[in-house]
Amino acid sequence: MKNTAICSMLLGGVFLASGASAADYITDAKQALGAYNLITLGDLNGGHHVQGRTYVGGVLNSTGGNTEIGSSLTGSGTIPTLTVAGKNAQGYSVTGNVLIQKGPEVLISGSASSFTSNDSKTVISAGGTVPAVQNNMATVKNNQSDVVTKLASQKAALATNLKDLSTTLKNTAATCSAGCVTFSDPGQNGKLTFSNLGNGLNVVNVTAAQLGTISLIQGTVNGFLVINVSGASATLNDTNNLVNRQNVLWNFTDATALTFSDRQFFGSVLATKANATQLDNVTMDGNFVFQSITQTNEIHLPSSPVDYSVKLTPVPVGPVPEPASWAMMIAGFGLIGGALRRRNMGSALAA
Repeated sequence: MKNTAICSMLLGGVFLASGASAADYITDAKQALGAYNLITLGDLNGGHHVQGRTYVGGVLNSTGGNTEIGSSLTGSGTIPTLTVAGKNAQGYSVTGNVLIQKGPEVLISGSASSFTSNDSKTVISAGGTVPAVQNNMATVKNNQSDVVTKLASQKAALATNLKDLSTTLKNTAATCSAGCVTFSDPGQNGKLTFSNLGNGLNVVNVTAAQLGTISLIQGTVNGFLVINVSGASATLNDTNNLVNRQNVLWNFTDATALTFSDRQFFGSVLATKANATQLDNVTMDGNFVFQSITQTNEIHLPSSPVDYSVKLTPVPVGPVPEPASWAMMIAGFGLIGGALRRRNMGSALAA
């Protein structure tokens, strides 16, 4: 039993729930990035339309009518369409109404004000209570204590792993050759241009202040591009002229405020500390991770799925051994080698 549990943790960071819920409780950062359209470690406020799966570590406060989740999901699978791991002082994980378009399961830690479902196969498992689902198109399971326990474990592990991944990317050496990142015409017509990128993993470093001088992001992305952005707050502009933009991950390790301000944003964002604001006229296409978001418009899936376990393969997920650890390992290998040589010499003499 103990060995089985350890193996399940090692294989992709997935805890397979038993009993009332057969959902995958994903904790691996790279897997979560690809599995969810939107992740907030804290609250999701406002709400609108999220095409893919949504994970909310805090409370989902739907104040804009229906918050619609999962319209572009295909197939069945065991990853929940919606997960809400937090709850407010009144014990609610979801306030306002949420419309579930497709998907196998919804997991919430507390209670919900209202759900509507367009998928008769959806199962809503709640740690608290959920009223009868409008349209009667889902099964509701209330007072599921095992869901509460598993969501708490997932929340802690997922937050830690996403933050660790962001830090690891920040500390990854830039691979950009001279001239691959160009800022030009600062001001109203300012441009950020990417060029001469390699076919593998590309890593570049820019500042939030530099992003504040441009209104257009353009160029061609060969391979996969990680853009590390330093600074406490940043504004992201139109990326419509960026070719292969689904192969871009913007990594904000410092930002606590992030604004999406201009028409269409394509590309994924990892910003575990940022309270994000989506302005009314902006749509966002990609995989997104924030501390929280005020959502006022649609969030779409990337044009094609991104496997971050493959795209970010050169980037280690765990800590790099300290110099002292390397020294001990090398010394250990030396002792093993010496022992093998002595053993071989002994065998030769005996012969």
